[in-house]
Amino acid sequence: MKISFFVPGKPRGKGRPRFFKGHAVTDPKTREYETLVGDRAQAAMNDLARCIGLKEADAIIDNPCDVDVIAFFAVPKSYSKVKRECALNQVLKPNKPDADNIAKIVLDGMNGIAFSDDARVWRVVCEKRYSDTIEGVQVNVYWEEV
Repeated sequence: MKISFFVPGKPRGKGRPRFFKGHAVTDPKTREYETLVGDRAQAAMNDLARCIGLKEADAIIDNPCDVDVIAFFAVPKSYSKVKRECALNQVLKPNKPDADNIAKIVLDGMNGIAFSDDARVWRVVCEKRYSDTIEGVQVNVYWEEV
């Protein structure tokens, strides 16, 4: 079983929490991006529920799953023609944000929607690529049949 969805816009990494009077506070940009991911995941889960039935879709989020995340970045305008070609052929890779922070923000956005808890995710693959056609994050979630 699988869902796929695309989150448009520049990929973001999970921001570091700020501490005020002993409480951790997530920055607003991170919360906003997690909400966008959650909205896209919810739409994909609704499509899945229409295909397999609501009861089955509700039950599947308790199954182990694996997640593929592919972050597409625009090639910087400052790159020369040769450097641009290298970026589009995946010879050059994007540096920031870190792949683990991209995966974290995507997983946190899907928590409670595509899986009951992120402890249900047993494998995560995150790639960063340059693209001249799209900018955003492609997410694929696969569940094991139990």
